[in-house]
Amino acid sequence: MVTTVSRLFQAGATAQSYDNNKFGSAAKAFRKILASSEVNQLIVVTNTEVGNKLAEVVDSEGMAPTTLAVRSEFAAEGDRVVVIQCDQWGKNPGSAMAVTYGCQEAIRRGEKNYIMPWSSELAVTPAQIARALAFAESRALDVVGFHRENWFHKLQYHVFQNTGAIYRVETLINNEFFSADCDGNAGRTLEVPGFGVVPLAGMDDFHFLLRALKNQDSVRWGMVCRNAPLPWNVNFEPGSERALQHLQKVARQEAVMYQYMADIFGATDLAEQGKILNRIFASMQMD
Repeated sequence: MVTTVSRLFQAGATAQSYDNNKFGSAAKAFRKILASSEVNQLIVVTNTEVGNKLAEVVDSEGMAPTTLAVRSEFAAEGDRVVVIQCDQWGKNPGSAMAVTYGCQEAIRRGEKNYIMPWSSELAVTPAQIARALAFAESRALDVVGFHRENWFHKLQYHVFQNTGAIYRVETLINNEFFSADCDGNAGRTLEVPGFGVVPLAGMDDFHFLLRALKNQDSVRWGMVCRNAPLPWNVNFEPGSERALQHLQKVARQEAVMYQYMADIFGATDLAEQGKILNRIFASMQMD
């Protein structure tokens, strides 16, 4: 059994400006997840950090629009669908702290086996969740990710990402969940061709993998759905801020991975970084 954690917010939205059509797309994806008999709960995390331009505006009762929308839409699910508000989101849309909040809430609510951080843009089916859980159990894996369409194009797509990954609870606890260092709050930057100077942020999943590798010496992890990679719906409105954020994120991810190897292992040259990647991929399993 697994608890799913999903981040959902509409930047700057008020009760009046909230886009119910956008929420409806996420709600449809949530219902597909909830159709799985393997899913204990769905925990939705929304952004209510004061002063954060990505945050939603709460009402007089302190409730964000997404909180109210989720509670209304999934009232019949009772405690199986929970929405929590994160007031330490950080500068990165894909907040590591939001995932940590969600994982800790899952454990507080009794999850002892697996937690799946997941984005509603990734079309995961109940059968694929069952496949990943069975693979994790059969190989005694710490983490299992899902291959996405065109996964062979980029280094970051070869490893599990919190777009959709299943973690053993014990592994999350032992490695202190996901780091706020990945949320861009320190103002560190990188130079990325085509985008110039961009924030050093994101890839909290890879940061976790590196810390686990350092703590445990090896990490048993795997990927499923190589034969039928999952669709990843990132067709954001052309020219929108969300579309630009996505393009920037993909462009910077590999550079961020190498910087994290320098931060955590002190590996600043390609030879040392290659050794770390060899250790990581030596433990990889694929179904």
